[in-house]
Amino acid sequence: MSELWVDKEFKVEQSKKGKIMITVSILINGNPLMARSAVNKGDVDNMGRARYACDDGTHIRHNPGDGAVALAKKMLDTIVEDN
Repeated sequence: MSELWVDKEFKVEQSKKGKIMITVSILINGNPLMARSAVNKGDVDNMGRARYACDDGTHIRHNPGDGAVALAKKMLDTIVEDN
């Protein structure tokens, strides 16, 4: 039986338009299984949460002080697995 390695990674980068973009991907044995990207839209609600638009059209509110990992978890929660 071969070993199964699961890698979960995320990266944050500045887009060409100056917006902050984050991508979260799940890889199995180096092969991409799922990914989600989001862009900070620049607006903040009255609770101090930034709005991120995901590549599937969903929007996430996130307090930047909670960190990138908390945002990555919210992004992964938007993925619906096919069973």
